[in-house]
Amino acid sequence: MIKKNGRGQVYPQPQVDVDTILKAALAYVNELGWSVFPLKPGSKKPLYKGGFHGATRDVNQIVKWWSETPDANIGVPTGYINNFFVIDVDVKCGDGIETLSNLTDHYGELPETVQGITASKGFHYLFKYHKGVRNEVNIRPSIDVRGQGGI
Repeated sequence: MIKKNGRGQVYPQPQVDVDTILKAALAYVNELGWSVFPLKPGSKKPLYKGGFHGATRDVNQIVKWWSETPDANIGVPTGYINNFFVIDVDVKCGDGIETLSNLTDHYGELPETVQGITASKGFHYLFKYHKGVRNEVNIRPSIDVRGQGGI
């Protein structure tokens, strides 16, 4: 599948084994204790009204959602529900790596933490949630924070 981003740039979407998506959603619940919810296939938009408010650890509900839409993406809400927040380093529409490097040169290295690679080849750094951490876009060029109410 070919998809355009918000700036009209075209990039290919990877082919995904739909069984793998359900297995991953269940692993998030069973292995990590996270609540999840479905996103529209190939998107970051919630599949159902209520979005992250409907996130659950209920295995039966998760199987139902992904049986109805097996290629749905997986939404994992940040904030108190899953007890973490994310520093989102973007590389698709800017150079978040350079920005992060400048910050760590000035303030010191980030603490050791879980790190994920995003679909656009950026990075998510997960940290224990602290009350009051909320979503902030472009706190520095190409760096966002996903806190309470984020995904």
